[in-house]
Amino acid sequence: MVFKLVPNNKKNNMTRKQDIFDDFFDNFFSDDFLAPLRNIETKMTSGFRVDVLDNGDHYLIEADLPGFEKEKVKIEYENKYLTITARKEESTEINQENYIRKERQSGEYKRSFYIDNIIPEDIEAKFKNGVLKIIVSKEPVSKDIKEIEIE
Repeated sequence: MVFKLVPNNKKNNMTRKQDIFDDFFDNFFSDDFLAPLRNIETKMTSGFRVDVLDNGDHYLIEADLPGFEKEKVKIEYENKYLTITARKEESTEINQENYIRKERQSGEYKRSFYIDNIIPEDIEAKFKNGVLKIIVSKEPVSKDIKEIEIE
């Protein structure tokens, strides 16, 4: 007699992995039909894209922030962390016959980078066409060699 047993433990790799469509199908008939779609959007677009280039004497950081206003973007350097924060607030209002709809959405996106060898006073930033460019000057590398006396 042969039995087919599958161990029931957390290390069992035969269990189905969760993906972004699980929320959609699990909540299809819920009261808020669009909730699963918002969850998919959040999972796929959390944060913003950033490129960091080391150009010898400085770093070039480029952040893609399409649709953001310059006034809603903030850059801070504290405790050796460069932080970019972008805030977005949107509202939509549609009036048609007996149907009125108002939707508001706001969110804050934040990315931080640990950079310890820079000159904070020389940080420059420009925002144009949805792209934030930050130039961060590096501290000069000391080539002085000091001999340490051993006691």
